Amino acid sequence: MLCRQTKEMKTEKLFYSIGEVAELSGILPHVIRYWESKFRSITPKKSSGGKRLYKEKDVQEILLLKKLLRDEQYTFEGAREVMRGIKGPREQKAQSVMPETEVERLKALLREVRGELEEIRRELG
Repeated sequence: MLCRQTKEMKTEKLFYSIGEVAELSGILPHVIRYWESKFRSITPKKSSGGKRLYKEKDVQEILLLKKLLRDEQYTFEGAREVMRGIKGPREQKAQSVMPETEVERLKALLREVRGELEEIRRELG
């Protein structure tokens, strides 16, 4: 696996295989591949052999999607709107997709997902 050394000399993976992402997230690989087709924000690189290589950003997106789709029962379109709200408006700031309190709640949710990822990384590392 590709790894790098951070300033703290802690090994951090640059890429995760689809099997590792499935294990970390509890989502089956075929579901992850399906979500890739529905959400352009999940963009794994492909190795020369055609295997998917996920960055940490992709893993975070998948965990957030899992929470939105499964735990909070959003539709794909609803989850897309929520994720756009978290990342900030792309086209028109004047057309807010949701109330500010909802955006703040979702930002907190994303921070929680990031914290869980860090905890998983510590346990594995």
